[in-house]
Amino acid sequence: MTMTDTPAQPDGRANKLYFAAWRWHFYAGLFVIPFLAILAVTGLMMLWIAWIDGRDGERTPVIPQETAQAVSIQSDAALAAIPGGTLKQYVAPRRDDLAALFRVDLDGDATMVAIDPYTAEVIETFPRRSGWYDFFDNIHSDLMLGVTGDRLLETAASLTLVLVATGLYLWWPRETGWRRALIPSLGRGRGLWKSLHGVVGIWMSLFLVFFLISGLAWAGIWGGKMVQAWSHFPAEKWDNVPLSDETHASMNHDRREVPWALEQTRMPASGSDAGLAGITGPVTLDSVDALARTIGFDGRYQLNLPRGTTGVWTLSRDSMSTDSHSPTTDRTVHVDQYTGKVLADVRYADYSLPGKAMAVGIALHMGTLGLWSVLANSLICLSVLFLCVSAIVLWWKRRPSKAGRLAAPPMPRELPLWQGAVLVGLGVSMAFPMAGLALLTVLLVDTLILSRLPKLRHSLT
Repeated sequence: MTMTDTPAQPDGRANKLYFAAWRWHFYAGLFVIPFLAILAVTGLMMLWIAWIDGRDGERTPVIPQETAQAVSIQSDAALAAIPGGTLKQYVAPRRDDLAALFRVDLDGDATMVAIDPYTAEVIETFPRRSGWYDFFDNIHSDLMLGVTGDRLLETAASLTLVLVATGLYLWWPRETGWRRALIPSLGRGRGLWKSLHGVVGIWMSLFLVFFLISGLAWAGIWGGKMVQAWSHFPAEKWDNVPLSDETHASMNHDRREVPWALEQTRMPASGSDAGLAGITGPVTLDSVDALARTIGFDGRYQLNLPRGTTGVWTLSRDSMSTDSHSPTTDRTVHVDQYTGKVLADVRYADYSLPGKAMAVGIALHMGTLGLWSVLANSLICLSVLFLCVSAIVLWWKRRPSKAGRLAAPPMPRELPLWQGAVLVGLGVSMAFPMAGLALLTVLLVDTLILSRLPKLRHSLT
């Protein structure tokens, strides 16, 4: 086909199916490409910012000394830096040459205070979640548009699954063999771009589907309403302790910080004789920290202070928060603020099967498993960017010159096996509601608007 040709109607059963898949691939890509590019760029930035500089000042360097000051003395210094503030959280340093972090809230604003654990001197203070990591994270999560952005990204991710499926169908080797499908062929012009686009796409398809599914599990509709709703933490773990009216999700601030498997689970409550032996003396910041070290929280861990009269001390470590490199070491411990008894000790082994899958999946998705995962995820982000760019180049080289329209692949007049296509569409709509809503919207626009505006319809075909 030359640059000025108008695509003819496809003939033959297989050819018609191919053109139908190509048309869906084209229109899905039209919507998805901007969002995929944004997700790839922001994901790449987050990976390297977290690895090099940390996400919230946790890599602030100090000079190691023989003895560290008590955590209570360090916290007093942090409170003195924010007069009138309330201590909310302590983040232990992951290494001896790094600062300790304290979160202090005042008038609704959260401030992080970096403290030298050996001298209890304030190194710096900065607003919580104000760094470059969070800037890109906010774009990556919801485009800085709140619920609207979350829905747009969920729709784009759901339609990308359609993009992957149609792309695999288009590039699947039929008569040419697997070598052509898996190894780019040498050439020039559009043929080379098509080969590179197809080969990179087929190699990345499995990884892309994984990233889409693990990302969708955090989305508002598919994740929050359909997946997480039936994946609660085992209720029997809480039979012997009183429960608060709040769930673990109440511990999230600005971004998800609580393991996915625990978010919908109610918090235990202080103020009873329930629990296992924990702290024998007064329950203080120092004694809770000592308990944490005694029961195995070495290196970096997070300590959240009790909130209200029934609140609990919460010790936690999870790979999602970059406390560790292994999701199998996830652990959350709740301690009664009055008796010092351990009310709950939740580990990775206690998660449900979906919870375990999500703990590993999110760690892989975020690249928190070490340098190898940062490099692997970087390669995937760059590959996604290449697919976006090469798709635009392919369209640009294929479009008729001076056509004044999108030049979409033609839809066959008589589509074989159309009933199967309808069933597939219904299945996708039921599994991923935002994709179904997008498909329904396209159908309504095509039926109610484009059919009555032939010039507009022509420009979009």
